[in-house]
Amino acid sequence: LAASYDVALGDMTIVPAAGALWTHGSLKGEDGSKIAADQLKAKINVDVKGLIQNTTLSVFWESAAFGKGAQKAFKHPVLGDQEKVSVYETNKGLLGIKAKISF
Repeated sequence: LAASYDVALGDMTIVPAAGALWTHGSLKGEDGSKIAADQLKAKINVDVKGLIQNTTLSVFWESAAFGKGAQKAFKHPVLGDQEKVSVYETNKGLLGIKAKISF
């Protein structure tokens, strides 16, 4: 799923865009059991065209991922029993700025 829209402001155009990808699968746990492995990846981008002649400036946040897919041992603090639980893992992504110059 992705969306973008051009916003014209005089000679300048701002293009905000966002995208998301959801995947579903399964992983094999340490003990051989199957566990669900859902993941949501996200990307946000803003392009600014026309602020500087022949140049597009971009600010982006990409490769962010939020999902369930790791299985780790959990020891109860009071009862002391140990069990395997699914753990949510996150990847905070990459925030960046870039300039594209056209000749």
